[in-house]
Amino acid sequence: MSSGRGPQRTPARRPAARSIRFANRSRAAGATAPEKHLLRIRLQGKYPQWKYWMQMTFMAPVPWEADAFYAQPGMAERGMTLDQWPVGTGPYMVTTFEKDRRIVMTRNPNYR
Repeated sequence: MSSGRGPQRTPARRPAARSIRFANRSRAAGATAPEKHLLRIRLQGKYPQWKYWMQMTFMAPVPWEADAFYAQPGMAERGMTLDQWPVGTGPYMVTTFEKDRRIVMTRNPNYR
């Protein structure tokens, strides 16, 4: 006899949260990535300025691959730095960058 509920599903097991590392490969205490698109940071105590700090561009998470790419010899001398060619996955991408003058962004064809 059927229970009328349809097929029974077994809940998917979540993979263990990955620890986060800084650019120098040291571990970031209190920071984990429990899911592919989730970064969890735990603070000790109250820190009212946290929301302010998190909206600053220098606090954005950067994939280790991007860090390794920009760390290659000669990249900075050629103007290929993270502050001039940022890494992101948003709806727009930088197509022209003229320091202190102009930034042109166009639609990112890979954005979903």
